[in-house]
Amino acid sequence: MSRFCLRNRNELVVIDPSHVAYVRADSNYIQIFFLSQQELYFNCSIADIINLLNIHADSQNRFIKIGRSLIVNLRLIVRVLPQKNQLILADGCGWSIQLNLPHKTLIRLCQQLDDFFSSDNETHPSERHTPLSNNEEK
Repeated sequence: MSRFCLRNRNELVVIDPSHVAYVRADSNYIQIFFLSQQELYFNCSIADIINLLNIHADSQNRFIKIGRSLIVNLRLIVRVLPQKNQLILADGCGWSIQLNLPHKTLIRLCQQLDDFFSSDNETHPSERHTPLSNNEEK
């Protein structure tokens, strides 16, 4: 894993992708939200930042674009609740956040996650073991 630099108006900031929780885009600016709960603004496009994050991230910190204006650290996604319009991110050490997103965006995210995780597994979903129902012989 490597770090990279971004410049905002008054400073140069060194970014470690493993410390990034998510990114929101707004017009010509992006807002990076860190696990430390720090937030920083930069004049950068969402396409540029996702490329930088994924180029410099290690294998455990991949980033995924959700909708037109949100990037999240895939490692932090713990629950997707389309009926409640919620995406829950957590690091397993006490930090968590609930993001409210449109229902259709979360449905698409569920499909993206299904595709992503099924491609990581060696077996096809139809080949995975499923428990026998009560009506089947054991």
